[in-house]
Amino acid sequence: MEFQLTQGEMQSMTADQKVAVMESMLMAVLADGRAEKPEVAEFDAQVERTPWNLEHAQLKAQMEAARTRVLASAGKGEGEVLRMIGGIAMLLPSIELRQKVLHSMCSIMAANDLNLGEKTIVHAFATAFGIPLDRLEAIKASIKQAKSK
Repeated sequence: MEFQLTQGEMQSMTADQKVAVMESMLMAVLADGRAEKPEVAEFDAQVERTPWNLEHAQLKAQMEAARTRVLASAGKGEGEVLRMIGGIAMLLPSIELRQKVLHSMCSIMAANDLNLGEKTIVHAFATAFGIPLDRLEAIKASIKQAKSK
C-alpha cells in the first residue's frame, strides 16, 4: 500500500477532513510536549508532499488555527486530547485514509526515537482509527526501513 495522500483523496475531502489531517500531523509534532528540529523538518516535508488543494495563505492560516486548537486541547488534559482524537477519527471515514494519516504521523515522530508521550499518542490514534497493533507495527517498520535507505 502506498502511504502518501493522493491528489484525488485530497480533492474529495471536505474542509473539516483536511483540518483533521492537519491536526493529526501537528499532534505528532507536539506529542511529547516539544517540537524538535528533526520532527519539524519531517512535518514540513509531509505538509509539502500533501496536495492540499489550498492557496499557500489559506493553508498557512488553517495550519495556524489547527495548531492553536491542538495546543488548547493539550492544555486541558488527556481527556480533551482523547476527545479530539475521537473527533478526528469520525472525520476520516476510510481505513485506507486513516492508515495514511497514521503513517504521516509516525514518519514525523520517527525523526527521533519514540518516547512515552509519542507512543501514547500513536496508540491512541491507532485505537480510535480501528487499526490493529500488528498493522501499526507494520507501518512503523515500513518507515524504519525507508529511513535506513
